[in-house]
Amino acid sequence: MEMSASKALQEMQQAYLNRLIPTHQVRQVSWSGGSTQVIEAGAGPALLLIHGGLGEAFQWAPLIPLLSRNHRVLAVDRPGHGLADPFDYHAVELLAFGARFFSEILDSLQLSSVPLIGNSMGGLWATGCALAHPERVSHLFLVGSPAGVQREIPMQLRLATLPIFRSLVRSGMSRPTREGVRTFWKLLVAHPERLDNDFLDLSAASQLRNHPSWLTMLDAAVNVRGMKSHLLLQQRW
Repeated sequence: MEMSASKALQEMQQAYLNRLIPTHQVRQVSWSGGSTQVIEAGAGPALLLIHGGLGEAFQWAPLIPLLSRNHRVLAVDRPGHGLADPFDYHAVELLAFGARFFSEILDSLQLSSVPLIGNSMGGLWATGCALAHPERVSHLFLVGSPAGVQREIPMQLRLATLPIFRSLVRSGMSRPTREGVRTFWKLLVAHPERLDNDFLDLSAASQLRNHPSWLTMLDAAVNVRGMKSHLLLQQRW
């Protein structure tokens, strides 16, 4: 199942990226917990893009052609997302782990320092990296509100942590559809009807492959009250 899901996702991603970023390259990068994927385009000063939770590096694809006019753009899949190796987030302290992960990714890419651009959970990880390794983060850009700014998150994600709903959520996530993915994006964007069908189908393929990892990340980050209190940035700023 995992091999067939990975192959389908890889083929769909290749077609999507070929359409939006004809000059892109994809490489595998190793870190101490396995391997992950980096989507790369352009030349010049490097930018590292960090996607949100339940997301993937390919979500940055519409912006990469613009950014790559003047930069070497690198979009990385976080563990258990996209085409990265599966990952179990149980017992993982997300801020410290995110800092370690990106420090190792920078080592693998042979970058001593780089601007980080993070969205949502990627913004929390980018902030964690900047706090732990300020010498390696030349600039920090947070696209939208990063996770950890406040406890409040969508009720659907909070309910997914309750045992009574968990089996229903797991069952639903294991059978993703285009319109089901669009419904999820209604929580995040103003005009979900404008989302590209190829993007939605690709996201569904990623969900099919990665939902076991995603559920462990939700367990590590969220409870019924919202973001877990130890992940709130507050005084860390």
